[in-house]
Amino acid sequence: MNQFFSFKRFSLLVSKHWAENRTRYCLSMLALLGLLIAWFLFHLMLCEPRRIMLDVQQISYFFPLFILGSYFANQQFRDLRSNVNGSNFLLLPASTFEKLLVILLFSVIMFFIVLTATFYLADILMVYIANTFFETNDPALKSYVVNVFTFNFLMFASDFKLNFIVLFFVVQSVFLLGAVHFKKYSFLKTFITGFVYLILFSLVFFIYRQLPGGERLDRNLKLPGWIAPLFYFVLYTIPPILWIVTYYRLKAKQV
Repeated sequence: MNQFFSFKRFSLLVSKHWAENRTRYCLSMLALLGLLIAWFLFHLMLCEPRRIMLDVQQISYFFPLFILGSYFANQQFRDLRSNVNGSNFLLLPASTFEKLLVILLFSVIMFFIVLTATFYLADILMVYIANTFFETNDPALKSYVVNVFTFNFLMFASDFKLNFIVLFFVVQSVFLLGAVHFKKYSFLKTFITGFVYLILFSLVFFIYRQLPGGERLDRNLKLPGWIAPLFYFVLYTIPPILWIVTYYRLKAKQV
């Protein structure tokens, strides 16, 4: 049998993970759904005119996506923080690749899909309620369902935009690596480390703009043509690179 990957071992590992965590996952999803509905109702009662604004919907999606997503990813390797549970996890008859693949399946893919579906279930319901009970003939005063996949962040220039969805996968991969790398206080240590790197990146960008020939940030900012492709290449390769590093860190613990 292939020692690196076996679909049978992988499927059994997926079934084991689901059986051990399904109650927690389902209750968490229901709790999030209830909180989102309660939050939208609260906003609807305070907003005048009575509508659910698009920026509020964006915040209501991305805030739990990043906060809950980071915490959820960090908790996937919590067994490694205990000697007994860590030994059971490492001695599980499955390859390191299969164990990591299961974690990625639930903490990255399934989390993203379930949270997005939960958000839209609450959002569509509340937008329907807002337009039904506070009906208006003015299209500008109606509530509309937000498209979270088109929301951009860090709009340095017209050709240099960062989509929040992409940033989520970067942050998620960082906290997964931190969960394996740090044994104690892994969430806080990963957050502090990531914050330091973010400050360093901002400092480098600031210094670049102060150099002779550097362009200051304004509405007409035009970055050199090579900056955007390089930035996107680095951004899109960060998650797989960190997953590979996580694999070898996990493998080192298993040896």
